[in-house]
Amino acid sequence: MTFYSRVVVQPQSITPHELNWLKERNISVYAYLSVGESFTENESSVAKNPHWNSHIADLTAEHWQQHLQKQARELQQRGFNGLFLDTLDSYQLLKPDYDKAAQQVGLVNIIKGLSSTFNKHLILNRGFELLPQLNDYASDLVAEGLFSHFNPVDNSYKLTTENDQAWLNEKLHKAQSVGFNVQVIDYAKPQQRLAMAKQIIAQGYAPWVTDGHLQTWGTSNIRPVPRRILIPYNSNVKPLIYTTVHLKLATMIEYLGYIPDYIDMANTPLPKVDTSLHAGIISWTTSDQFYNAQVIEWLESNLGVVPQLVLGELPPSNKLLESLGVEPFNLPSNGPYKLAAMASWLKGESTTAPAIVKPYLLTLAENAQSLISIHAEDGTTLTQGSKTKYGALIAAPWLIDTLPMEGSNWVVDPKAVLTKAMGLAPILAPDTTTLSGRRMLTLHIDGDGFTSIAHFAGKPYAAEVVRDEVIKKYKLPLTSSIIQADIEPNGLHGADSPKLEKIAK
Repeated sequence: MTFYSRVVVQPQSITPHELNWLKERNISVYAYLSVGESFTENESSVAKNPHWNSHIADLTAEHWQQHLQKQARELQQRGFNGLFLDTLDSYQLLKPDYDKAAQQVGLVNIIKGLSSTFNKHLILNRGFELLPQLNDYASDLVAEGLFSHFNPVDNSYKLTTENDQAWLNEKLHKAQSVGFNVQVIDYAKPQQRLAMAKQIIAQGYAPWVTDGHLQTWGTSNIRPVPRRILIPYNSNVKPLIYTTVHLKLATMIEYLGYIPDYIDMANTPLPKVDTSLHAGIISWTTSDQFYNAQVIEWLESNLGVVPQLVLGELPPSNKLLESLGVEPFNLPSNGPYKLAAMASWLKGESTTAPAIVKPYLLTLAENAQSLISIHAEDGTTLTQGSKTKYGALIAAPWLIDTLPMEGSNWVVDPKAVLTKAMGLAPILAPDTTTLSGRRMLTLHIDGDGFTSIAHFAGKPYAAEVVRDEVIKKYKLPLTSSIIQADIEPNGLHGADSPKLEKIAK
């Protein structure tokens, strides 16, 4: 939200900390307020809006006017900067026997009162018939449905007719002529939002194009770049700091400009994927306890929404496996096994294949590309890594090979896994440097081991080797710490203090 100078929120969905966080960054926070309708029936309710299953209020009712003013005062006390006033035209849905003129008078009086509370910091959603009476009480106006509209009954998006566009354009130009800042809210599927936002800008209005339920990030004159990679984990199985995906892959994700977005399934529901914010899903586990019904259903439901990458232990879901390029091989297949083929661009730093003890018995699915395959003793080909239009899959142990006394090596190239296999797009990534733009190398040598004897001819102190083989040789700026008790006359090595102090100096 820090890209924007003003945001509109549902007041019940924002915490005091979040509200203060936004305001500290000079972002004006407006609270949503429904003026003409309520989802709760009350003594001011006079009819029902079947499209939203809400109750239309009598705008002349003293009870309703007092209710709105009370809400406004509470919102002001919470620290909101203004109000977004919705459902201003709902009175027009009432039957003809209701006095339309009286409803309009009631609406104007309500808006005047709210304007006084918030010092004219109001955004009106439509209310075209009353604009000449309201331009002194509000600064901004929004309208929905210039190029598209959303039907909540069947969750469908439809384009508006040319006649409807011409009618609304006329109203919006008139609003601009009397001093209102105009913004258009339209609704579209993610892949159509940018083009629609450009259409709105071409008409002379500020755009916001989002989904019909306002649950995902929209597109305005600023287009969000999806950077977040959703990574589910379960702290009841393993704490985040010990998970392989955090220890081994997070750095590369960040290097590419993306943000690991960890979701602890033990405490947090798995989120709705927003393609304006989320660029992909990575599931990497070494435990067969991880894949419960909840996470499998979530992963299956998001196939084709964003790219997915499944690593390590594989989920017990034929739908997921087949979508990512493999299917179960139901015939016995015995070892020894050996590497048959690995995509050349996928090879990592390890020079040998990992030990293959109990591989997954999988074959390549239709319309999939094999990334890693092995041969069984009888020549059967088993697929251990694959790629499809939905993402990629690489099974254990074809990720990281750990050998005694040699540390761990990537069997595959993690950058290639994320970009070529999973399909993450190249995006602008922060290139961290100094304030002046110059790169700075900083070196620090810790004092531990200063007095240790090095395995060199003559048995020099380790400090002498560092001094002669590193500091003198490379002439790099550095700092070094010395443990005083190691070198002082009354310290741990008092007899050698003169020599040690000389080396330290």
